[in-house]
Amino acid sequence: MAFPKKILIVEDDDITQRHLQSILHEKGVEYIVCVDDAESAIKALQEDVYDMAIIDINIKGVVDGLQLSKKILDNHIIALAFITAYTDDETIEAALKVGPYTIITKPFTQTEVIVSVQVAYKRFLTHEKAYKYYTPPEEKQDTVKINKSFSYASKSEILYYNEVPVRLSIKQRKLIGALVANINNTVIYEALNEAIWADPTLPLNSLRTLVYTIRKQFPELYIISHSKAGYALYIEKSL
Repeated sequence: MAFPKKILIVEDDDITQRHLQSILHEKGVEYIVCVDDAESAIKALQEDVYDMAIIDINIKGVVDGLQLSKKILDNHIIALAFITAYTDDETIEAALKVGPYTIITKPFTQTEVIVSVQVAYKRFLTHEKAYKYYTPPEEKQDTVKINKSFSYASKSEILYYNEVPVRLSIKQRKLIGALVANINNTVIYEALNEAIWADPTLPLNSLRTLVYTIRKQFPELYIISHSKAGYALYIEKSL
């Protein structure tokens, strides 16, 4: 059964961190990064791409594990797993609303962690495969050919890579849609914030982070930054 190769652990208890690391290392996961708060987790995801994030619901700081997970899923395609010592109905219900692939309860055994991670990652890959080959009811009308690999169907709001739909987060889809609607032209920051978050006054950090994730995930897309103005998506000139 498939097992994630790169895992981010967000846990503020050192003993639990080391225990999880030990279990995952024994399973052959060589790339594991551990952080203890939301800010560090977001920074880690900006710097690298992970297959899975294992997040404690109750981490230190003003942003808890549930709030952090929502932010992550808005900008990243990743298998999400929760850890919690609380199994009351309210906590579990709140966690399930976020949409994790599994919830690991403390205290846990090695077997419980391995099985939970394997099952969660298999579900994630199954969902990704189903999305990849899903054909929407709408035909690909008003398709914009961006370059040799990428095209965008405006009506169905789907980005295609070599004719195969690409999985995008909601905010990634909104950003690319706004840029394609103004292809080869600069879209000012305020307009993009309005299109994505319905708030033109939002600070630019969120927008910059979103653009960064798309550039990292799809380096062949020509999203150009125009200093103190906005962003533009350009069609490849050789088309």
